[in-house]
Amino acid sequence: MENRLELAKELLKGDGSLFLHLDYNANFYGRILLNSILGENNFRNEIIWAYRTGGSPSKNNPLASKHDTIFYYSKSDNLFFKKFKEKVIYEKPFFTTQKDENGNYYALVNLRDIFEGIYTIFEGDRKITLNVKPVINVSAERIENFLTQKPEGLLKQIILLSTREGNLIMDFFSGTGTTLTTAHKMKRKWIGVECEEYFEKIILPRMKEVLAGRGNHEPCGISEEVNWQGGGFFKYYELEQFEDTLRKAVYKPKDDKIENIEFNLDIKLAKDGLEIDYEKKFAKYTFEKLYPDVDIPETISNLIGKKIKKITRDKVVFEDDFEVDLNNLTFEKYPFLKPLIWWE
Repeated sequence: MENRLELAKELLKGDGSLFLHLDYNANFYGRILLNSILGENNFRNEIIWAYRTGGSPSKNNPLASKHDTIFYYSKSDNLFFKKFKEKVIYEKPFFTTQKDENGNYYALVNLRDIFEGIYTIFEGDRKITLNVKPVINVSAERIENFLTQKPEGLLKQIILLSTREGNLIMDFFSGTGTTLTTAHKMKRKWIGVECEEYFEKIILPRMKEVLAGRGNHEPCGISEEVNWQGGGFFKYYELEQFEDTLRKAVYKPKDDKIENIEFNLDIKLAKDGLEIDYEKKFAKYTFEKLYPDVDIPETISNLIGKKIKKITRDKVVFEDDFEVDLNNLTFEKYPFLKPLIWWE
């Protein structure tokens, strides 16, 4: 987590916010890390997410855990924060109170501490309904037995308070993908990162349902509140793990013993798909033999830092009209491909 928080600080916009959700196992460590990385002066609040579900008192735990902690930090004093109003009912007239249709005295005051239940907030004349209820077992939002799953309503409130439409939201620990689904429905750009198998089993299928606007779990969460009908697109990347790289490489260890490899001296080649003619000094690579589902145009785009303009069966054209022949990926013609599979 420390590494990701350090990276988050570098990526975070000057007026951006960071929210870290932790339970009782690690919340005190998270506060220490955030103070160290973002600075104590940039601590904004400790939000208590009270969910009132998930167990009853037991012998070892007379008062069952019913809340998690969400730490709220900024990068600087110049943070963006949108102020909303909430309706407060009074027993009798009080300063600038008004009467509603039921004859109750009320006033609209700055939103303070509501993060649970169904309630309405106000942005000028605009009413926004929030449904910040826990995801119980029978909820349409429920994803398998993911105990730490948060409701889209909770993320909706956080996103409303701290972002503008079109802003970029990043979740380093995507889990069930709730941050991603909520951001997408709220017309925010998003990036999600997940190292566990949740990505293939949970996040990818869930996001496809969000795009379709229907499925085993859709519509759910905030879909009705924001009139979500589906739409949009996303790209997903699988980064090669270092262990995968080692397994697919060829080395020349001293004394033919693998433990004697000197990584700074040996040539490392990704053996699958590489064709080398040493006499003619010719090398060609077939990326599909290394990873059958590889997206070659996207890989090259990331490598050279150019956006794709057009893709055909035989070539990819980039924004500056630079072309790559997909049927002739040789190092002689495209020397910039070499670092992908050959380290020296």
